[in-house]
Amino acid sequence: MSATTSWKVQGVVINGSSVVYTDLQDRTLGFQIRQEAPVGRMGSSRGTLQLDNNDNALTPEGGGSLQAYEWFNAVFLFKLTSVVGGATLESDVCFMVCTNIAFNDDGGEATVTLSLSDPFIYAARDQVTGVTLGTIRYAALDQLMLDVVNGYSSGGDTITGVSFPRVGASNDSEMSIERGNNDITVAAPAADNDIGYTGGLKSLETGTARDFINNQILPTGPGTAFPANVATTGSGGSLKWNFNAYYINRKLTKETVDGQDKFERYVFKASPSAGEFPIMRASTQFNSSELVNQSTVQAQGDAGDPVISNNTTSQQGNGVRSVTYNNVIIPQADPSQTAKTNIGEWWTKRYNNVSFITQRITTSVEAIEPYVTDASQNTTFTDLLSGDACLWSYAEATITPKGASSAKTYKCVIVGRNIHATPSNTMIEFDLVNAVDNQSLKLNSSYIGILNTNRLG
Repeated sequence: MSATTSWKVQGVVINGSSVVYTDLQDRTLGFQIRQEAPVGRMGSSRGTLQLDNNDNALTPEGGGSLQAYEWFNAVFLFKLTSVVGGATLESDVCFMVCTNIAFNDDGGEATVTLSLSDPFIYAARDQVTGVTLGTIRYAALDQLMLDVVNGYSSGGDTITGVSFPRVGASNDSEMSIERGNNDITVAAPAADNDIGYTGGLKSLETGTARDFINNQILPTGPGTAFPANVATTGSGGSLKWNFNAYYINRKLTKETVDGQDKFERYVFKASPSAGEFPIMRASTQFNSSELVNQSTVQAQGDAGDPVISNNTTSQQGNGVRSVTYNNVIIPQADPSQTAKTNIGEWWTKRYNNVSFITQRITTSVEAIEPYVTDASQNTTFTDLLSGDACLWSYAEATITPKGASSAKTYKCVIVGRNIHATPSNTMIEFDLVNAVDNQSLKLNSSYIGILNTNRLG
């Protein structure tokens, strides 16, 4: 018994008081999806979808069944269905909106190609005039992201939300956040050593909401956030879109949130057993591009000097590799130098070493299917394809290098992936980083619970 998989590709529109799903998989010629989630920045999804139009069904005013389809008012869903022993699981892989569409007809074949992106692209386009708040807004970093995107109003202070397209609805779209781990309890204003979980928003510079998130909010952790899921909320005439992002704070490790354990472990091997994932190709390299041994941090509205943190041992061996953040929103009315140091040293103590680590794994859905043989393994498999359960999850890659006498296991974290699908196969490339640097110590864990090896959060 092994898994049988299939793709579901759908366009979804809100039509008045109804949500209408249009299946597109039968005319799908292929699609590509790129998802990534860097530290300290908002992640993204983008891709393309190619559709068969030989029946002229998609051509505007062509008389076909989808001639009037509202491509720019639809959300496109990519889902993988996996069946094992008659039980079906479905994985929400990605959701995107259409940013461009090309109709191609060379006389022999007619296709339509959609350029796609996650809806948060509009948070990078909506120019916002700078705002100064009369009262500092103290809140968790994920709540401040919601304030910037959805809007905020209190005591005469107002932040205007992002002008998301309504995507066919009569009501404004909104953002929500799913947490992958828990903050420590932090008072407002925060003590120096508690910096990194909350922010004190005083003003927003002229720019875009995504600029604010990337330059002021997430670097305060630093944390990461990325597109995860989409849903509609409300009913009847109050229907609207809810675009969900997944947020992980500076600990970087997923944990139990509201009773749900979100920590995942995926095992990749060149010669796998049932429940493990086959490696078709792997690239193991030095991760010098991730090295940081100098950081410069300045707080928003701070008249004091920026804090420059140096890891001189790393600099002597590797030269200077630096990051600079000029406007972080430290949750103190008068940010202390110690608080800024807390953020700066997060970089110079985590990413001060160059490691030899597996950085990319290539596999395929078809290669994985024979190794998915029961319900538990099917859950792990569909989680691996899921938009929220995959990224920033722990992974092990066991590889036997050419000429080596034994295998080597590299402990990693998945931070990005490419999916290339055609009607005959689906190739997946996973981007990996070192788990020692990108996970925090998890007590009683045999994977990342090693004292003096795994980082403290």
